[in-house]
Amino acid sequence: MIRKYCVQKDTMGCNFYVYYKGEHNGGGPLMIKYLFDTDDFLEEHKDCKSVLEVCSGPGFIGWFLYKKLKMDSVHFLDIHKPVEEDLRITCEKNNEELNFYHSDGFKNYDGPKVDLIVMNPPFFYSEEQFQHHKKFMGFTTEKRIETSRRIILDLDFEMHDNFIDNFEKHLTDNGRIVFLEDIRFVPKEMFLEKYGDRTNIKPKYKEYYIAPEYFNEKGEMVRMKNAEHIPEDVPNYYTLTYYKNQNENN
Repeated sequence: MIRKYCVQKDTMGCNFYVYYKGEHNGGGPLMIKYLFDTDDFLEEHKDCKSVLEVCSGPGFIGWFLYKKLKMDSVHFLDIHKPVEEDLRITCEKNNEELNFYHSDGFKNYDGPKVDLIVMNPPFFYSEEQFQHHKKFMGFTTEKRIETSRRIILDLDFEMHDNFIDNFEKHLTDNGRIVFLEDIRFVPKEMFLEKYGDRTNIKPKYKEYYIAPEYFNEKGEMVRMKNAEHIPEDVPNYYTLTYYKNQNENN
């Protein structure tokens, strides 16, 4: 079943829906609510004219920023080719051009350089972490387990390695990439220790609180039932923003 999510509202309701299948929703609407639609994020990146969303799924974040910041172009990259159909429907419904790249990280990306690269990537990097998550969430069907594995597991940081080693050549001179990570699984110190010597750019760090919610099949943002242990308003995610021309932008 095809669902829809509004990324641009007007006085009449919604003038831009993103269309998607339920199994392709990796949490983009939640990240928009608590991070990408914040005043500080939008102010920092208001000069961007093009955006590439990697690990895009249906493209919630890319479409949102494209419309919100009135950009000239939006591009999407994902290893899971079936999401291309979601993107195609969104383009047809909204009279937009489809710019999708089926690629494992940047390995097969042949699109243009962009001003902004964003992501909502897998946060788990070990099989042990994934098995704990599977048990916690109560996943039992093979389809649900494999869908979750595809969305949240970056085994041994393979995809992260590819992003950090290749992002600079896909940015314009004004470009920047925003890594989004979960403090609980990939703390800043761990990220910087692993990748500190892979680029000469020093990233800009900012913390966010993302509530334990999810976007359900009715199009509602609802709280997770088993999230009582998660502290309210305590930062649990962060971004690391790498500017290509660091001295001009920091």
